[in-house]
Amino acid sequence: MTKAILTGLISGLILLSCESKPSAEQSSHDYVSEAKKLNLLLNQGNVPPQRFEVGTTGTSEITGAKGINLRVDPNDLETESGKPLGNKIQIELRELTQPYEYIFSDVTGTSFGGKQILFGGTYWIAMTSDGQKLRIRPGRALKINFRRFSSKRQEMFTGNRDSVQNVAWVNANQRFKRISWEGSLEDHEYYQTMPVNRLGWITSGVTNRASQQTSTRLTYTISDPGAYAFGKAHLIIEKEGTIQALTQTLFFNSRDNFTFEQVPLNGSGLFVVTAIKDGKLFAHVSRLNLEINEVPTVSLKQTSPGELYQKILKLK
Repeated sequence: MTKAILTGLISGLILLSCESKPSAEQSSHDYVSEAKKLNLLLNQGNVPPQRFEVGTTGTSEITGAKGINLRVDPNDLETESGKPLGNKIQIELRELTQPYEYIFSDVTGTSFGGKQILFGGTYWIAMTSDGQKLRIRPGRALKINFRRFSSKRQEMFTGNRDSVQNVAWVNANQRFKRISWEGSLEDHEYYQTMPVNRLGWITSGVTNRASQQTSTRLTYTISDPGAYAFGKAHLIIEKEGTIQALTQTLFFNSRDNFTFEQVPLNGSGLFVVTAIKDGKLFAHVSRLNLEINEVPTVSLKQTSPGELYQKILKLK
């Protein structure tokens, strides 16, 4: 590894640390614990993951409800514990293509370098066998066909959650290639088969190249922020077949700056603020006209994950 690459990795880790962790003044609260509680509450309102089961005697193929296609070869997999695979492989799959799915899956759009990603489809893939977690063997890869939702050139990013449940994305340095026009019309909905060497969070996306002429800052205020233990603010924007998921981690410290960066100057966005207090969910939901660039004071109301889901759907 060259010195330049090592320096870049260290810089990125420092940046993520600064974005995700509370300051020393905020250490009186267990934000890691509160973040997990909020994540679990949001997940209660989420669409259940799709579940599949395949055998271990040969290659199998599964297709998600929204079109992602996986070819599962047991020879490409191993258990994390080192035990042999059982007779069956259980697969858990999430396909995120709608704004509300990013909120309930608690998925952010910030990359490893602090830039914003425009998502063209985001996925969670997990596998087990006989209760043992699986991973892809070194030097092997799953063959996955990704749906093409945007005309923008897409790259693959992989993600991991940090201590406060934000997903930090790393560029996998793999570009999605379009299928040749000689194929059938159905083929044009997909990219060429992509080899994927890890499970977990995967997305097709492009780094946002917003400028001062095409984006702005959006500042909001929260009524009585000190009443809440922890929270997140989401501004989800659909544009040209992609989804921009702007998310802020809220420690509700008096120094919190309630501002989104790289907000488009036109269109609308789904604005959702979630918070936790005494183990209960509080939220605000609205749709913002981005041309006006004004946000009323946010007043958080106690709700349930199911009620929050219904409120968001009514704004579509």
